[in-house]
Amino acid sequence: MAVEKKSSNVKKATKKAVAKSAAPKKVGKKNELIIKVSQGSQVIRSFNLTPALPCNGQAANWLLVDPAKPKKDIDSLRVSFSVKSSSLEQEFERAILEINMQQNPRDKGVWRFMGTGVAVNPKYSDVHHDVAVEIVDQGLTLIAQVQVIGDTQEEIKFAYVASFTNTASGEVTIYESQDPGIQPTRP
Repeated sequence: MAVEKKSSNVKKATKKAVAKSAAPKKVGKKNELIIKVSQGSQVIRSFNLTPALPCNGQAANWLLVDPAKPKKDIDSLRVSFSVKSSSLEQEFERAILEINMQQNPRDKGVWRFMGTGVAVNPKYSDVHHDVAVEIVDQGLTLIAQVQVIGDTQEEIKFAYVASFTNTASGEVTIYESQDPGIQPTRP
C-alpha cells in the first residue's frame, strides 16, 4: 500500500480493543469480544482507538475500547453470523464497526488514520472479502463493514495505520499498530 507522507518514518506500536454490548471473553492470553449478528439483521458498534507514541525505542500499546467500558481492551474481535440465515438474508446481514480516533494531550500532536487505515498481514488476509473499510471525518473515523456470505470462517490479522502530526514542528510520522485480529464467521 503506498502512502504519501511529508517527513515520515514507519514505526510499530501495539494495539488492543473492546466493544459495546457484548462482554469481552478471555481466550488464553487474548481478550476477545464476540459480536453476534442475528438472522437477517445488522449491528452497529462504536469503539474508541487511542494510539500511543513509542517510548524508549519500544512500541506502545494502542487501546481499542468500548466507550461504555473504557478500561477494558481486547486483542481481537469475532463477528458471528447466524447459520440459519437464507442466501437473501446473508446478502443484507452486516456488522458496522465505527472506530473513532482519540487524541492524547500528552502527545502534543494530532493522530489521524492514514491511507486505508489498515494494513493487512498477507499470511492472514481477507480471502473471502468479508471486511470493507473506509476513512471518514477528516481521518478521525474508520468505518469497517463486516459481512459473511456462505458458511465460511477466517481470521484476518491487520494493523491500524495512522499518522501523527507534531503540533510544534509540523513533522508527520506514520505509525502502525501491532497486528490485532478480526474473525468473520458463520457461526
